[in-house]
Amino acid sequence: MIEDGPPPGCCEDLKIVGLDELRALLKVSARTVRRLERTDPDFPRGFRIGGRAHNWLLADVRAWLYRKAGKFPVV
Repeated sequence: MIEDGPPPGCCEDLKIVGLDELRALLKVSARTVRRLERTDPDFPRGFRIGGRAHNWLLADVRAWLYRKAGKFPVV
């Protein structure tokens, strides 16, 4: 039997967000995202899958937010 893909919820750490989604999540401008990439060594680095669009792993962004807030998720 061929699977249609992984079961729901198993790959949340692989969800990719683009600049617009990242800006909405952090409530900052694109310029601030670029500044954070340059000046904050803990800020997750974006990557390109193809073309010019910058992307981030949602799990990396969430981990950075938890560190900034001084809180850690319950595992």
